Amino acid sequence: MNQLNSLRPQRKRTPQQGMPWRVVLALTVVLMVGVSVYRRFLPLADSGEDGFQAQIVNVLLLLSDGSFLDASAKEPLVWVHLIRLISVSPFLLAEAAVGTIGSLVLLLLLLVPLVRYPDEKGISPLVLFPLVLPLMLSGRSVLVAAGIGYLLIFLLRPSASAWTLWLGALFANLSSASVIASILLLIFLRNEKKIPHGHKKQQMFVLAIMLLSFAASVFDKMDGFARADVGYAAHAFSTNNIVMMVLSRSTLMVSFFEGNYPRAFAYLAIALLFLGKLIAQLSKSKSRTGLRLMLCCLPGIFMEGSGVWALFFPLLWMIAGWKRDLEAPIVKLRSKRRGIGLQPNQSLQASNI
Repeated sequence: MNQLNSLRPQRKRTPQQGMPWRVVLALTVVLMVGVSVYRRFLPLADSGEDGFQAQIVNVLLLLSDGSFLDASAKEPLVWVHLIRLISVSPFLLAEAAVGTIGSLVLLLLLLVPLVRYPDEKGISPLVLFPLVLPLMLSGRSVLVAAGIGYLLIFLLRPSASAWTLWLGALFANLSSASVIASILLLIFLRNEKKIPHGHKKQQMFVLAIMLLSFAASVFDKMDGFARADVGYAAHAFSTNNIVMMVLSRSTLMVSFFEGNYPRAFAYLAIALLFLGKLIAQLSKSKSRTGLRLMLCCLPGIFMEGSGVWALFFPLLWMIAGWKRDLEAPIVKLRSKRRGIGLQPNQSLQASNI
């Protein structure tokens, strides 16, 4: 009997099957701590200091009095704010229905596929750290980070479903800096893997939407800077140059300028780690995918808002030892050149997301 069992083909278990015990344990701990620590989806909503909250309230007012179409004809950026309202509505509704625990649970469920994505052997438990983000950041910042993470899953994992593309784009649209990073990623990483023709069409459609969102933001910024409107003036230093005005409003510089040193040093640490990994990628000849990825996310350091969190998942995954998806496209090309690689109709195996 033992001999017969040994002759049977053994079904190989992929790391993504089932819920790893350490993820379940981490979720349990975060929920227990979150009951007393988690504030709300938008912590600054009642202070009047949250610009994102002002965007959401403005769109709701325009929809309630029926003037949305008239306002959007004058300011196309209102459409971008409407999409942002749609993307955060489930979290706000859950919070209104069952309290803050509702939005916390939704954020954690959103993060689970991202902490399970780097499933290669030897990956560091550090990949579980994103589950703590809702206890440290605003819901918007968590969603911006998650948006870039889901886009990378779609672009670098051959078996990824199209929903990861749409979900990533939806949340990446919450910040102008992450919109820029998304556009660059969709352009420069889109040929790194073989994807179905239908997925390519969806990818181009998402890219067009992101370009329109970026164009609306650029026109609004240029108009606001030209008129010196409130919220558009240079902040950390005085300048009349539009590009320098944008840089003067970067979250990193503003944090130092306003004396918010804990946030400033946290952002500075992320920026320095990112630049260190970028330099390390420059010295690697094995794969250029990692270098392209890092360069595409680089604008997040220099812009205002939650853009710096566009760096979070690629940086964390690289620190944790993520290599397989960064090297797979190059390995496939090299194998073909040596005559020992994949056949034309054969693709790299990967677990479903």
